[in-house]
Amino acid sequence: MPRADRTRARQATSVFLTHGFRPFFLAGGVWSAAALLVWMVVFASGGNLPSRFDPLAWHIHEMLFGFVLATIAGFLLTALPNWTGRPPVSGAPLGLLAALWLLGRIACLISALVPAWLAAVVDLVLIWIYRPKAGAALREARWRAWIYFCPRLPKSLVPEEFVMDAAPAPFGGMLDPWPTPVLPMSASAVC
Repeated sequence: MPRADRTRARQATSVFLTHGFRPFFLAGGVWSAAALLVWMVVFASGGNLPSRFDPLAWHIHEMLFGFVLATIAGFLLTALPNWTGRPPVSGAPLGLLAALWLLGRIACLISALVPAWLAAVVDLVLIWIYRPKAGAALREARWRAWIYFCPRLPKSLVPEEFVMDAAPAPFGGMLDPWPTPVLPMSASAVC
């Protein structure tokens, strides 16, 4: 490959990973269309996915933890630097966050083929990694309204089977022993 082509390829990659909205908005949009297509094919054919979720629950989960999570992550990764004056997450760390999101989608899709605890951890690892960093940035910038809002967000984003102990969890009841406040605080999107 000629040197000019390598330089152009490196610049295109670096531009793609300069702001969080680029990889996450693209991934969220592509995934929402792909997940909808997969769900429609499975629904129409009466088939099943290699997932611990039934097809409808998988579709709901992927719209919340796939599309919505990618959109919120892209928004916050782009907006937080503007709000706080901190440098944006970019380059390899941003690529790693996007890869973690993608691994979560794959883990959920094939969750029947891997241990339940592994599928659940991989599915939520992006949230567990990014939420404390975003919260610290907001606290440092004294964004008290967001600090108040973010812990209340999970009630609307976390499916009831994850929050309520009485309902069976799609990962074989593995999340039932967790105290109810622990999971919503860790799964409150990426605030």
